[in-house]
Formats: sequence, structure tokens, C-alpha cells
Amino acid sequence: TDSSEARWVYQHDFCPLELCIKEPGRVMPLGFMFDGICGENCTTNDLFQKLQSDILGILDGKNVSIFCLGPANSGRQETYLGTSSELSSYFSSSAKVESWGIVQYSLESIVKETAKKNTLSMSSIGQELEVHLSCLEVLDEKLGDLLSNDREKELEITVNKGKIFLPGVVKKKITSMREALDTIRISSERRQTEATAYNSRSSRSHSIYRISISKRGANGEQLGLLNIIDMAGSEKNSLDTQDTDSKKALSTINSEKLKKIQKEANYINKSLTTLGRIVRLIKHQRTMGIKDLCIPYRESKLTRMLQDCIGGEAQTLLIVNINPSAKCVGQTKETLNFASVACV
Repeated sequence: TDSSEARWVYQHDFCPLELCIKEPGRVMPLGFMFDGICGENCTTNDLFQKLQSDILGILDGKNVSIFCLGPANSGRQETYLGTSSELSSYFSSSAKVESWGIVQYSLESIVKETAKKNTLSMSSIGQELEVHLSCLEVLDEKLGDLLSNDREKELEITVNKGKIFLPGVVKKKITSMREALDTIRISSERRQTEATAYNSRSSRSHSIYRISISKRGANGEQLGLLNIIDMAGSEKNSLDTQDTDSKKALSTINSEKLKKIQKEANYINKSLTTLGRIVRLIKHQRTMGIKDLCIPYRESKLTRMLQDCIGGEAQTLLIVNINPSAKCVGQTKETLNFASVACV
């Protein structure tokens, strides 16, 4: 453990909704207010239980988006998709439930509740509900389908009667967790990652699991929509770190690969910046009661795709992972600032 870490103290015991960072040389700690804070002993299942009622709102026709945020090595991806030493065992049907992430817990709950509702409405023809799963990524401001056989195809985003549609997107019908885990495994293996100074499998794209509820039938009406998004971090986009280990790792990257990483990081930061602006504008719109405020959803593929799931009557949830290491305190503060502003 780096001895410098002792200078940084994270506290939340005295106030369950406030996280404080005590900085060296600063008398008053920095405070960040949230709707809830989970300590180091909180499991992903504990977190899911706090969000379950909001997630199941899609069965009643609500649109919900969950963003997973956090700097490098903060546990963000583990919260998103689970913990395992081997990627292939993240999603195997024999994997322990305790190793699941928010995506798996959400799917299991939705599949179970849908089955219950269908059992109660068996006598009502055409009222049965279906669950479909799409797996997407935004890489270099291009929206791709991780379940499509044509990996080079870029999905278009269209609007009809105020609703966002993705023509041609693969929607896998899910009736069991085995089907869900198999689908997640395939998509995760296709997601773009890259080794960086901070992470051997750093996400180079934003990943979106899109769960839709619709009435049974070829032209079934879509009722509710849940998006669970892993927001890729910039992973030290400036690459001017003073960290010795990082310098050694970066020195082994050739110039072309370095340019590619920088380009991807720039696009990632663009999405993060646009999302931040939109969240602040939505907050201002709701606070001031302004109906005609122009919100720039189109400035990013991610926010454009999520337009009807983060604005209007939709519900937006943020899960923020932090890394208590002193080396990451700068990124942690940026993440906490972003998330605290988003709390409406």
C-alpha cells in the first residue's frame, strides 16, 4: 500500500448520504451528497436490492437508464457485469450468483416478474409480455450491434412519434437466465478493449445492454425500456502521468497504437462531456419549470440513442464506483463532482 494513501480519508459513517474526502492541507473536507452510499462491505446484490423497484418500473411502461461510472480500477466493470478471474466464466450458466453484476441481477428479476404477470394474464389473449435483449457499443462515435453478424455495420438512430428506434438492431428474445447469460457472453467477448497503463482490459467503448418489454406478437407494442450503460473512462487521456509504473507501460506502446488510444479517449470524453451538459440542463429544466429548453441530445451518439430514456418522464440512475488510492484521487473527485451535480 502506498504510504501517501494515509493522507486521504473517505468518510460516510456520520452522514449516510454524504461522502467526504479529507485532503492534505485542507481544513474542511470536500463533501458530495447522494441519494445513498454503499460502503466497502456492500455487495452488488445489496446495491441491486436498492434499485430493484425502479428497474421493474419498465413492466409498467417506464423508461429507465442506469449509468455505471468510475475511474480506472474502481470496480466499475465488476459492478456492471460481475467479478471473475476469467472472462468466459463471468457469464457461464454455472457461475455463482454472487459473482453477478447489475446487468445479470436486473435480467433475472425482469424475467421472473414477466413470467408471473404472464401467468396471471393467461386468459387474456394478446396481453402476454416478452423480454428482448440488445447489446450495443458506442466506439469512436459509431453505434454498433454486438449481436450482429455484420460487425462493421453502423446502426442508424431514427425518431417516430417522439420515440427513438434503432432499425435493424438484433433483439434476442429472453425466456431464461441461461439464454440471457449466453447472450451477454457473446456480446462481451466482442466488445472493444485495450491494455492501458491502468487496466489490462480497459474499455475503449461505451457498452449498453438494452432490455425491452413488449406485448407478444410480430408487431408487439413496446411498453418499457431499460438501458444499463458502462461509461468507459478516459484512462489518463493526457498520457502525461508522473506515475512511474504508468510511464513504463506507456513507453512500450508504439506511436500508431498511441494515436488510436488517444483518438478513442477523445471520443469517450466527448460523450462524457455531452452527458454532463445534458444532465445539468435537464436538472435546470425541471427546477425552473422550463418546457421549451433546447437540450443537445444530438451532439453525441450515446445521448441521442438514450434521448427518450433520460429526458421527459424517464428515470435516470447513476452508480458511481470510486478508487480510494491517492494515485486516483484526481479522477475520483472528477467522477464525484459529475455525479453529485446529476443528483436532482
